[in-house]
Amino acid sequence: MKTPEEYFEEQNFDSEEQTKQADLSAREKLFIDKYLGGQTSEIKAALADEPVPESVLNCPQDDLQASKDYPCQAVPQGKKTDQVLSDRERLKAREEVQLVSFFMGRQEYALPIETVKEVIKYIKPTKLPAAPEYLEGVINLRQRVTPIVKLARLLNPGKADQGEDRFIVVCHQDGLQVGLLVERIATMYRMPREDIEWNVESALAMTSSFVSALIKNREKIISILSIDTIVNHLLSEK
Repeated sequence: MKTPEEYFEEQNFDSEEQTKQADLSAREKLFIDKYLGGQTSEIKAALADEPVPESVLNCPQDDLQASKDYPCQAVPQGKKTDQVLSDRERLKAREEVQLVSFFMGRQEYALPIETVKEVIKYIKPTKLPAAPEYLEGVINLRQRVTPIVKLARLLNPGKADQGEDRFIVVCHQDGLQVGLLVERIATMYRMPREDIEWNVESALAMTSSFVSALIKNREKIISILSIDTIVNHLLSEK
């Protein structure tokens, strides 16, 4: 089993090609309208001037699909293909799930590897007025408006911050690039579908809308986060 660093570093990441795609998506415009007053031209001008943060782990989606060591399963026959599947549905459609995990404090979390574009070293975001406490701000990453979410505050509102956010896990969901603040990258998992606990509320004895599934690693439970739910919550926050 490769470490996350070994896996991501083998990917061929073409930042120049990424930078060419600078037009704002519908979800980027929605984010700008919601949190930045719709100042699209000013935001695009600012993006052109901001330095790009240093990427430490790269995972372009096209290369991931072709990865020999980590093949992605096709959606089985009979599954929905005429509409966008949620991340939970995509997980359940696979015979084997591949995950990259990370820590916040002592708690380990994971994301499906196909949702992770790259990991960058922490860079201080630009603060936004009247943003919820879990939204640290925005950064420029390869000419994309990238909201930065402090997961510790999102998952545990009202609790004091613990530990130092050293990395940003960059994900892409339906046209919006989002960065998740984490302390450190842990490891990678390859789990058969039947070894994943899908009944989250029963296992946790609580409601956790940001968790799509669970895995048990020895005596600890690792939450698989739903990037769909996180982004939808960000865009619907009042």
